[in-house]
Amino acid sequence: MSKNLKVFGCSWSYGMPDIGDRLVKWPLYDCWPLRFAKQNPQYTVYNFARGGTGIGFHIALLHQFLDSKLYTDKTKIVFQITDPYRYTYNVEERLA
Repeated sequence: MSKNLKVFGCSWSYGMPDIGDRLVKWPLYDCWPLRFAKQNPQYTVYNFARGGTGIGFHIALLHQFLDSKLYTDKTKIVFQITDPYRYTYNVEERLA
């Protein structure tokens, strides 16, 4: 049985199109969650990170996930904190 890892954060976890090797086709960019998944096949990694987003967005998305059926007590979560001054103004719109 595979282990589950959920990742929340900004572009440092989502990846950037101009950084690193293109390991898979767009929209997945080279990023640490992708490399972790390739090196640890016992894990199923879900990357919920989004570039250009702030902590408020990450928290809202995390709460949406925690309230969903996808969350179990065996789920491992990585919450990568971004710059505290970054602000996502349309959190509700982006979560819809």
